[in-house]
Order: sequence, then C-alpha cells, then structure tokens
Amino acid sequence: MKELEQLLTASAIQDANWALDLLAHMSTNDDDAVEAANEACSAILAHPDAVAHPRWPELVEAAINASRDFEDVAEEVYGERISFEDDEGGLCQGFDGYSTTYSVAELLGVKAARAHPQWFDLVLKLIEMSDCPGHQALISEDVILPAMLADHPQWAQLIPHLIESDPYAFIGELLPLSQVLSHPNLMQWTLPIKSYVMMVRALILPDVAAHDRWRELALLVKDQPNIRGDCDFPILQKLLQERGLE
Repeated sequence: MKELEQLLTASAIQDANWALDLLAHMSTNDDDAVEAANEACSAILAHPDAVAHPRWPELVEAAINASRDFEDVAEEVYGERISFEDDEGGLCQGFDGYSTTYSVAELLGVKAARAHPQWFDLVLKLIEMSDCPGHQALISEDVILPAMLADHPQWAQLIPHLIESDPYAFIGELLPLSQVLSHPNLMQWTLPIKSYVMMVRALILPDVAAHDRWRELALLVKDQPNIRGDCDFPILQKLLQERGLE
C-alpha cells in the first residue's frame, strides 16, 4: 500500500490500486483514518478525474464513515465512555478534529461533485452522519446553497431532510432566499417548524417581509403561543397589525 501523500496527486488516480490504497487509509477506525479522509477530501477527491473514477462514491462514503464515534474517543481520552451530551471535560468543544463531515461537505459542494449521479445519495448519507452529536457540518451553507444557486435539479428534495436534522439552519440560512420563498413546497416545508421562535426572526427580515409569500407564512406562524414571548415578536406584531392580520 502506498503512503497517503503519494495518493493525493492527479497522476496517482491513474494507478490501478489508487482507490483501494486510499480506502485502506480511510478505514483504520482511528485518528489516522480521520486525517486521511480530511486530506483526501481537500486535496484530491474534488479533482474531475477522481470524481470520474468508478469507486469515487465508495471513497466519499468511506470519508464520511471515517468520523470517530464520540464515546470511543472519550474512552481513549478519559478512560470511560461518556456521551457527547454528558461530557464536561471539554472534548465535546473540540470534537470537530475527530470528524470528517466538514471536509466532506466542502467536497460535495463543488461543481464536479454535484455532477456525479450519486451526489444526492451521498449528501443524504452526510446529513445522516451530521445528525449525530459532534458531526454537525455546515450542510446548508456548504452543500445545499451552492446546489440551489447552481439550479441543481435535486436541491429542493434535500430540504425536508435538512429540516429534519437541522431546522435552525434552514430557517436562518435558506428560508430567506428567493428560491425557497418562491418554491411551491414552501408551506409544506415550514409547517413542521411553524412554532419555532426563529420563524419570528425570519419573518421580520426585510427581504422576507417584502416577499409575496410573507402573508402565507405570517398566517401560519402568528398564532403559535410560544413565539409571542420572543423579544422580536413586537416587531412582527407591528407588521401583522399594519397588514391587517392582527
């Protein structure tokens, strides 16, 4: 098996054992695998020749799976298995060093990756991993937003999965965009999150308040009891009154 550095060049992709050797580096179930996966994502897996390789999807999935389990790492650091939520020793604050989801998100956000027929399925796998504590990649910013701006035909199909795993990212980063506000599925997307306090903050943004769909969103949100105690609700209430909705 070749050293990792030898596998991170465009010429190395042509070697018959390139993918197999890279997979081996990313499958050791330790910190070396995390490092190998992160380096592969940033250095070589976005190269068009790498994306065109028959085993590229397998390599990306291996990079996702190289992320360490928090309890395994806690046992190595503390000598006992502790969950992410119960950690008081500081490991949880620096756990991104044991994760690969951030670099995979950047990889799946590039144009060459989006063109791959298995891009959508790989993004779903990334979302699933990012739903685990300690692996919260910037999927809305790094993956879905570039796909939306590039008018990728499947970007809208990812929204329900994002909302399920990270509704705050959807509300704060994607909801205010014209492509989302104008989409036929807007109300279907927002229905499960209508009581979220962040919806108040989204509705008072100038671009949202000026959009034709604002009234629909406001009617969905305005009678949710928990949002009325939010510090920004008076601003929304004033808009509701001015527009004859309260």
